[in-house]
Amino acid sequence: MEKHGGEIYADLLRYYGVDVHAVFDGSLPPRHALALVEYLPIESATAVARRGGAEFYGWDRQAYLTADLIDAVLHLHHVTLSSNAKNPKKVPTPDPYPRPKTKGPTEPDLLLRKLRGEGAPPAPKLGPGSLIPLPS
Repeated sequence: MEKHGGEIYADLLRYYGVDVHAVFDGSLPPRHALALVEYLPIESATAVARRGGAEFYGWDRQAYLTADLIDAVLHLHHVTLSSNAKNPKKVPTPDPYPRPKTKGPTEPDLLLRKLRGEGAPPAPKLGPGSLIPLPS
């Protein structure tokens, strides 16, 4: 709420018809409000603010898919030109369709950190004379 309070307020009203003040008067449990905020669509103001700001407005799943399709057509065009050219190395490779630059996540994703093994105890060293630890 401190970083993106305005966006959260607007999105809860827009997508769910819920006023944030319902959390403070007790008619909406904070846990439910957090769940609503967590699953806001990618095109919501909150998601746009968390991803980096105004350059992300309009970049929903459909826009990313369209950009990927444009890149695929440009790549196929490049392959076709290269295969029919006398000197394929002189055919310039196309630039990808411009997309907004993503900033890294500000808060580390706990599940992603666990999957990467960050914060896990070090694996036991196995070799001649070492003991294999038994689970407790």
